[in-house]
Amino acid sequence: MISRTLTYILIASLCLQPTEGWLLTISLGVAGFVAGPIVAPIALGAAGFGAGGIAGGSLAAAAMASYGGAVAAGSALSLAQSAGAAGIGLAGKVAAGAVGAAVGALYENS
Repeated sequence: MISRTLTYILIASLCLQPTEGWLLTISLGVAGFVAGPIVAPIALGAAGFGAGGIAGGSLAAAAMASYGGAVAAGSALSLAQSAGAAGIGLAGKVAAGAVGAAVGALYENS
């Protein structure tokens, strides 16, 4: 599955910038794919999503307050809390990797 994803990243990178800088774009895309699943749990913890629930006074607590205390199942806040409490599963790691790859590949274009 990872080799297929990396192939897609390579193809997308070549489509984004076919002539100049394609190697840098691919390299940054692969780096983002690797870094995404590592950075995502750290970012969740820093925002206040943890194993013990949402930390008081954190960004997560402010987001919870904006919901008025009633958070719908499947909402972004509930998914982030679930990932912060139980960890990120395989699908979440692939999604974080894909986002990291897109950010890495687009970083070179900016």
